[in-house]
Amino acid sequence: QQDQAEGSMSGEESTTIREKIAQLEDRLEELASLKAELEASDKPSIALTDSDSRMMRTATGGSDMAYNVQIAVDGKHSLIVAHDVRTTVNDRQELIPMIEKACEVLDPEGLDVTADAGYYNEEMIRDCDEAEIGCYVAIPPQPNGKYYDKTMFTYDAEQDCYRCPAGELLRYRRTMDKENKRMRVYEGIACQGCSHRSRCTRSVRGNRTVYRWEHAHHIDALRERLARDRSKLEKRKEMVEHPFGTLKRWMDHGYFLMRGRTKVQGEMALSILAYNIKRVCGILGVPKLLELLGKYRPEAIEPPVACYT
Repeated sequence: QQDQAEGSMSGEESTTIREKIAQLEDRLEELASLKAELEASDKPSIALTDSDSRMMRTATGGSDMAYNVQIAVDGKHSLIVAHDVRTTVNDRQELIPMIEKACEVLDPEGLDVTADAGYYNEEMIRDCDEAEIGCYVAIPPQPNGKYYDKTMFTYDAEQDCYRCPAGELLRYRRTMDKENKRMRVYEGIACQGCSHRSRCTRSVRGNRTVYRWEHAHHIDALRERLARDRSKLEKRKEMVEHPFGTLKRWMDHGYFLMRGRTKVQGEMALSILAYNIKRVCGILGVPKLLELLGKYRPEAIEPPVACYT
């Protein structure tokens, strides 16, 4: 319509439209360049203001360019003993790295670790067991769908079989690779004509099968620990969520002011240092803290080359 009416438009109006079209064409070229950059990289998104950040879900249910801050808190004094600023969009790969950081400060002997369901990672839980670290990680709930889920089948270690909700057995049949794991396959022997069949499997003729990871006994041990003592999971909320609440609300550090992961790590470290000083003042008192700081003379720190005022 603008093209048709261009002959009747004043020169000023025509120039304005041409300028807007030129701006849109420049924007299209910019977006095409960003698209090519995105396709050439291994990143799912590109941040224009901070290239190190990643698109992550927020507490409000939306998404934003952000960093994933990890902290490890000791259960006695609620001091932050380790932290990191990550670009991973979830916590599934963070359990072992944060345990290793915490063990640089804490004695690993007799260490118990608790974390929410976001950290649930079967391989890392196995590694904790093998390192004799008490692992208390919440197990994510299974989807409550139309069919019986795996948690409703009871494993019998002595007979190496499963028992279904109807009380029938599932016997071992074979071993296979699934989802990059070595899995043992168990198959029902009395599925034909079973009154629970419509709720157990969608297969018309086949039997119900259950897959078991070859190191699943570590997950079974975790379930037993959680069944014996749920208090550690409850204590996790007050140990870890309280420092985050203090940092975000009391210290007003709900977002980062710096850009780039290196600078953001420094910003986070300063906030955690301030938090820990606040905690130590509450535990020891200011006079005792000043006394201890007065005795601290690290020889490894070199004096500054120059001072600026």
